[in-house]
Amino acid sequence: MAGVTSSAAATGLTPLYVVPTEDRLQVAVPDDRPLLVEFDAVNRERLLEALGSSAVPSGRTSVRLGLEGPPATARTDVDDPSGRWLAASFIVDHDQPTIDALRTEFLASAASPATVRPSDLVAFVDRKVDAVQGQGWEPASQTARTLRGDCTEHAVLTAALARSLGVPARVVVGMVIVRPGTEYVTVGHAWAELRDQDRWTIADAALGPAAGHARYVPLGLLEDESPGFLLQLLDTLNAWVSRVVVLGPDD
Repeated sequence: MAGVTSSAAATGLTPLYVVPTEDRLQVAVPDDRPLLVEFDAVNRERLLEALGSSAVPSGRTSVRLGLEGPPATARTDVDDPSGRWLAASFIVDHDQPTIDALRTEFLASAASPATVRPSDLVAFVDRKVDAVQGQGWEPASQTARTLRGDCTEHAVLTAALARSLGVPARVVVGMVIVRPGTEYVTVGHAWAELRDQDRWTIADAALGPAAGHARYVPLGLLEDESPGFLLQLLDTLNAWVSRVVVLGPDD
């Protein structure tokens, strides 16, 4: 586990959880080719539900899935008429003064303030927030004040700044598979998704340069942003994975 943890640290990750990973390939699959992965599930049916129709059962407790490489985009779906992905909430509290101050700073540094590019926002949050391990889920306004946190704080702050700029944004919890050295590593992770026309685009300020080679495995959205949000996150554990096997290219 120490070796896996150090490999994850080499990417700049501050992981929620390091998932035991067996790399049967021993070489990197090019980003333009899908990567075939098998997950040993705590609850196979719940994992199949979380992963969607692309995932298939492969054993009594296992699920197989081909993961696309970058550029990372999320699911296509319709606009949310309620506007909830623009609203201020307990955890994504973009109506607070500390967020407003960061928003002003971002706009002053942006090459094109009239158009919010996800890559610019990701780079800004990555630059402003010091990565630390073991941080709890903090509201965006608190992270804007301390400028420190792990992947959850990066994700929540990215979502808050995007919403403050009129861009729908949400927080996703799941895993990422990266290859920082000679083998693949899987870690529990959180990231933001920003609405770009008819798609949700992954905006991962915690992963840094490694995000350009990451394979994302979303397991759930942070849909409950009230003070009871942790209860919904606990439900995500029902779809969690105990082991990952990297099988090779998914041709």
